[in-house]
Amino acid sequence: MGRQLRSAALIAAAVLIATPASAEHRKVVDGIAINIGVVPAAQMRADAYERSMHREAGTSATHHVVVGVADAQSGAPIGDAQVTLELVDPRGGTLRKALERGNAGGFPDYSGLFRFGWSGAYKLRVTVARAGAEPVTSTFAWTQDAY
Repeated sequence: MGRQLRSAALIAAAVLIATPASAEHRKVVDGIAINIGVVPAAQMRADAYERSMHREAGTSATHHVVVGVADAQSGAPIGDAQVTLELVDPRGGTLRKALERGNAGGFPDYSGLFRFGWSGAYKLRVTVARAGAEPVTSTFAWTQDAY
């Protein structure tokens, strides 16, 4: 159990803590900080909690996308949102999914599995909807190297 908790905490920390080097994976929109992380799904599957969250079969092109949402001023994590991600591949194909709510190492997060089947530039459009507030959207860039 300790190893699983450490693994989950490392995943959450990587996503939720933005440093200047990872600023392209963090954006602030209308007072909400949105952080993203993308890792090959094979790395995520080593963790029992993540395997239980995402049971879909995947190929080597499948990636685990994790989104952390927080109040930009206080840094308090937001765990009560509906988060969707629209993935636009280099050839213009799109896939839109509601992300699963999770709790990695005590931090709320939102995640899903997506196929990055082509090499090149991807757009990840994240929408965060909270009760009583207008949804906020931000777009992130991701470059997938050849397999």
